[in-house]
Amino acid sequence: MLLVLAAGILLGLYLTGRIWTPDEDAEPPVRIYSLGEFITNLSGDAGHRFIRVRIDVEVVGHRAQRELDEKRSVIRNRILAVLRSCHYEEVEDDVGMELLAERLEKGINTVLDATTVTRVLVVEMVIQ
Repeated sequence: MLLVLAAGILLGLYLTGRIWTPDEDAEPPVRIYSLGEFITNLSGDAGHRFIRVRIDVEVVGHRAQRELDEKRSVIRNRILAVLRSCHYEEVEDDVGMELLAERLEKGINTVLDATTVTRVLVVEMVIQ
């Protein structure tokens, strides 16, 4: 009888969300998500150069996947705008790629509310 009563109390607490819920004060998880591949023309050179990149982001937030999925189109639009504004000379070396990653991070973070991008990873890149 005592066991049934304890099970009922635990079930009630679980269903009302009073136990086994994520602690809001706990460190949010850090995860890496792929945003996919992007292809666009670079600025200048009369549109004769293009960039193709595959981008992953390191994010912090309890609801990161949900927010990234909900705002995927806006995030992709922001990334393409940053890429289109680049000139070949700006992204042809490692320093330029680091600056591009920082610009992408800032651009993506302006779109997000509960999630923070801590790092942009350019995992594949072709410039022609």
